[in-house]
Amino acid sequence: MKIISPMGRSRLSVSVRGGASLEKINDRHIPVIGEYAQRIISTLTMGIIGLGGIGSILVEMIMRLLPGKIVIADDDVLEFTNLNRVVGANYKDAKRALLKTDLAARTISRFNTLQDFSAVNGNFLDESVQRKFKECDVIFSATDNVSSRFAACNLCLANGIALIDVGTGVIMKDGKVEAA
Repeated sequence: MKIISPMGRSRLSVSVRGGASLEKINDRHIPVIGEYAQRIISTLTMGIIGLGGIGSILVEMIMRLLPGKIVIADDDVLEFTNLNRVVGANYKDAKRALLKTDLAARTISRFNTLQDFSAVNGNFLDESVQRKFKECDVIFSATDNVSSRFAACNLCLANGIALIDVGTGVIMKDGKVEAA
């Protein structure tokens, strides 16, 4: 596990779109977690692998924690079947087959134009994509396949990165739900 210094640069005095201070944005959760914890969060690099239903929710929530940097990756495009679960997606996005990384980047940029982030359109099984995540302090795996989950686990074990694996599953057989 990487050790994060509490002496990291505080981002609490920075302003986001519209001039709102981060202090005001964090007004509700700082009393719960404390300013010290928020300073630590502001130094972290958080990665999200997979930007579908759960991954898009993670992007939405993690960006609001105001981490130091966010790294996101997916190699998929939006489809009409994604519209009921991908946060921020709309009909035009699905019609254009917008990259899920582009949607997540748009979501982050609309909330905080100053947020440092890296969007990687690629398959996490590719070593070039995995290299982008080696700088992370924590990685959230929200992929829809076992092989990329194993790759995330191996990357995190080899590099001392915390891994949080999240997901849901529905098994269909002959057009009917067999298990959920």
